[in-house]
Amino acid sequence: MEKYVRLLTYKNATKVVDYVRECVSCADANIVVGGLCIRGDEDGLSEITNYIESLNVRFEVSSENPIITNRKLAEKYKKKAKL
Repeated sequence: MEKYVRLLTYKNATKVVDYVRECVSCADANIVVGGLCIRGDEDGLSEITNYIESLNVRFEVSSENPIITNRKLAEKYKKKAKL
């Protein structure tokens, strides 16, 4: 299963990648444009999400690539600006 994490700083994203590589055997994580990609089974993804929550930072987990989410948000605000 693949999920994407948005709204992390680069520093926090690298912490998550390091944590996954060292502590989560059934998952993988890498930084992508606009966020972080995490892959693994249900338990692995849950463990990663719990770790991110322990950092006490805002974040969003989605099955949609962060680039697509950001484009949708930009279009939404463009439409509102035209009203």
